[in-house]
Amino acid sequence: MTTDHTDDAAPNGPAGGTAATAGEPMAAEERSASRPAFREAGPEPGFVETLLADIEWSGGPVDVADDHDPEGWRSKRLEPKRLLTCLTHLGFYSTVLYRVSRWCSRRGLTVVAAPIQMVNHSLTGAEISHRAEIGPGLRICHPSGVFVGPHVKLGFRSTLNQGTAVSSNIDISDGTPVVGNYLYMSPGAKIMGKLTIGDRVWVGPNSVALRDIEDDKVVLGVPGRAMPPTFRMP
Repeated sequence: MTTDHTDDAAPNGPAGGTAATAGEPMAAEERSASRPAFREAGPEPGFVETLLADIEWSGGPVDVADDHDPEGWRSKRLEPKRLLTCLTHLGFYSTVLYRVSRWCSRRGLTVVAAPIQMVNHSLTGAEISHRAEIGPGLRICHPSGVFVGPHVKLGFRSTLNQGTAVSSNIDISDGTPVVGNYLYMSPGAKIMGKLTIGDRVWVGPNSVALRDIEDDKVVLGVPGRAMPPTFRMP
């Protein structure tokens, strides 16, 4: 699978098929299978290898041989062309500042992590909690209005556009989203509340996911409805 990293490029819309209500409960095995693979593999990867994965995913098209491979995010080498592309995009700086704040937070340096989070918000417009757990390969196309709340878990190779939010719904004590790999959020998309989102899910423009979504689905509407995938993932 070849990914197209043109800014704001959205996958082709679904054609045909009957919409399945997103509110249908997931079986236990489906819920388990949809959880991010990087969570099952052990502790969070190291700072350097995570950042290399961010550069690879953010720096241009990537040939994905197997999007079910839990180790598929690993970058084999740093390509100068990809690094140069990243350095000319504001969203990459949002990612780097988040990674630094997360590194500090994991080591109990909240007094350092919190100010870095605020600097990120002030400079780039993205508010990404240092208590959020985001897998390697984070791509932020346009950081303005991006919000990722505390305790949110995102898998590897996630793509966020402007005005997207992943957070609790009313109060953080009510629970936060757990999201799989290869998430694509179009401008204005939201994932909110205690729910599980599977792998390779596209949340369409201004759509709001409020309930569990299985793997390989398109989420459209408010509240979001899960539809069959008939598009190429970005």
